[in-house]
Amino acid sequence: MKLPWALRNFFMPPICPGCRECIATKYGAKNETCADCGMKWTAARATLCPVCSEPWHSCLCTCKKLETAGASAHIKLVPYTSREGIGNRVVHYIKTVSDKRIFSMLGRELAREIDLYFDRMGLRREDAILTYAPRRRRTVRLVGFDQAKLLTQAVSKHSGIPVVKLLRRKGRGGRAQKRLDAATRAKNVHGMFELCSGVELSGKTVLLIDDLVTTGATAGECVRLLKKKGAALVICASVAYTEKE
Repeated sequence: MKLPWALRNFFMPPICPGCRECIATKYGAKNETCADCGMKWTAARATLCPVCSEPWHSCLCTCKKLETAGASAHIKLVPYTSREGIGNRVVHYIKTVSDKRIFSMLGRELAREIDLYFDRMGLRREDAILTYAPRRRRTVRLVGFDQAKLLTQAVSKHSGIPVVKLLRRKGRGGRAQKRLDAATRAKNVHGMFELCSGVELSGKTVLLIDDLVTTGATAGECVRLLKKKGAALVICASVAYTEKE
């Protein structure tokens, strides 16, 4: 049973993913962030890429590892910069809090950029599928959810492109990547994933969804597997991105 709006917001007030403060909302409002963090998010999306000079959300530049693996483009929303940056705060939030509002917001924004890319490149949505690199099983047990899976499902809801689980972790899934340097990340991720049984990707456009791409080691390994299996195009799409070669 759904609680009335006023009761729901009294007992479970919405939290801003940027500052973690309660959001003051008017009746029926669907504010995902506070006003201050909303302005920071908009400004971050408008940040110019240092390579192509396009706004971050329109930039399609790929890092070396993704390009080498065969990715056609990398769609992203905001840069991942300092610990206090809005991109960093939002990514950390969705890694630790299963908040449907925020996943829906990010899914909606990624779906919009994906639609624009498909229109620009003349791609058929009928040939497209969404997938993700699954989170470490140990981490899923600790936090209770896989943020990449929830994000991919949100993108599917707003884009109409179906989700297909194509990848799985092998064995224990390797060491956590976040505390490793670029060279160690590349070694650690090799052989970490494998394709699910029965996967057929010939002629398909695969959208690989993630919350964050840093060096591109994890995403690059997944792209390599998907291309090897026959995917016509593999396009990465993430909430945030920073290159650390």
